[in-house]
Amino acid sequence: MSHLIEIDNITVNYDHIEAISSLSLTIEKGDFIAIVGPNGGGKSTLIKAVLGLVKPSTGCVCYKCNNKGDKDVKIGYVPQISEINRSFPITVKEAVITGVLPKKVSMFHRYSKEDYDQVDKVLNKVGLSHCKDRQIGELSGGEFKKVLIARSLLTDPDVLLLDEPNAMIDVKSQKQILELLKELSSTITIMMVTHRLDLVEEYATKQYWVEKGIRPVDSKGGALNV
Repeated sequence: MSHLIEIDNITVNYDHIEAISSLSLTIEKGDFIAIVGPNGGGKSTLIKAVLGLVKPSTGCVCYKCNNKGDKDVKIGYVPQISEINRSFPITVKEAVITGVLPKKVSMFHRYSKEDYDQVDKVLNKVGLSHCKDRQIGELSGGEFKKVLIARSLLTDPDVLLLDEPNAMIDVKSQKQILELLKELSSTITIMMVTHRLDLVEEYATKQYWVEKGIRPVDSKGGALNV
């Protein structure tokens, strides 16, 4: 398996607070990684470091590169709290298609037929084809999570990062989301943050406990001292 992302001995500080300390992790093609740990342990900071939203104080996050030396890894991201206001009058397909918006958008921006075709494909992939014309405010919590996943899939990512995808949804929906992620992991590398190891241990291929540093989780659910 080839390395997509190499996290090499990073430390991240916020002012005088150390959020991550000497953390190393390799993300390989085909991984389904679960990052588990307490509040304030550094889980979300790790996600931000991989996304390039925070710069490590020491160490580096290195990405697979092409022959020209350019970054050759596309990363999708599903946040715990979406910037999409569910009370806003917008349909599922309209919410999903914002995933292909350019960084600088004119007021007259128009989506192409290819954009809408891709929306249909990702909605089918997450099982929401029947909901595409519904208002997002009519969706259940689990259905809305699938909308956010579909939106992130529009860029055809190599790696999909998810911050607490099982938060604030019922148990049935949590299982559906994990089964969806397991299915997606056959073609996309997955790394998700969660508080609940018991929810992910039958799905994730690798599980790590993050509390400033990182340790693999053993078969009994405990963090190994390595």
